[in-house]
Order: sequence, then structure tokens, then C-alpha cells
Amino acid sequence: IVHFCCHGVVDHDEPLDSLILLSDWEEKPFTLRQVIELSLSASRLAFLSACFTAHGGAEELQDESNHLACGFHLAGFDNVIGSLWLVGDNAAYEVMTSFYDRLATCTGELTSTNIAIALHSAVRQFRDNTKTPQNEQVGNPLRWAPFIHLG
Repeated sequence: IVHFCCHGVVDHDEPLDSLILLSDWEEKPFTLRQVIELSLSASRLAFLSACFTAHGGAEELQDESNHLACGFHLAGFDNVIGSLWLVGDNAAYEVMTSFYDRLATCTGELTSTNIAIALHSAVRQFRDNTKTPQNEQVGNPLRWAPFIHLG
């Protein structure tokens, strides 16, 4: 399992130059172009807890697979979790913590089905936890629905 918890940037003009902002990103940018060139066969899961990692950039390209999550999938990861838009730190933390808790309870092999169910359950729990009368973001999908699973 590879887990990135950082920022993601979409390059609308050159989608292959979209990148994950690691600590040395200015000197050594980690771009979609580089991800696609990796050969990571038999890799089970990449969790990209970074904004816009499953966002294709320009509006006219939304149905295309030219985003960081797809790049990790093409590089050999059987399963990739990415985000479609900006994710708040609290939301990302809550979803990923619940996801890994649920994944740890799965028996047997790490399968696409187990990963999908763990993510679905984690997102549903986070969504249900946002439903309080005091919360202005009650059930707002922009808070609880940014993560998607490829695999």
C-alpha cells in the first residue's frame, strides 16, 4: 500500500504536468508523466489523499482518464483512491482513518471488492456524521463525496 497525504495540482493546459506536491516538489516535481512511466506491477493500492488527484482538468476533458489516479492505475496499481475536488483536512483524515480501520477487519486477500466496500463504508460514515442540526454543511456532498475508487 502506498499512501500520499499532501497537495495535488491539476495542470489544465498540460494534464501530464499535473503533480503531487512532495516536500521537494520545486526541485523534483512528481508529475503525471512520471507516474505513467513507472512500472509497479503487482502493486495493490495507492491512496492519493490529495486534492484533485482524480480530476481531469479542463471541463471538456472530464470524461477522459488523464489524471493522477489514472496514472497510478496505468503504472500498475490494481486499486487507486483519488479525489475529484478540494478536500478539507478534517474530511480527509476522517475518511482515511475509517477506511483503514475497515480495511484492517477484512479477512483474506486485499481485493478490489474489499477496498471498494471499505471506502464506501468510510464515506457513508463520514456523511452520516455530518448530519447534525448545528452543522451548516449538513449532508453536503462537497464535503463527503470527493473520493473515488479505481480498480
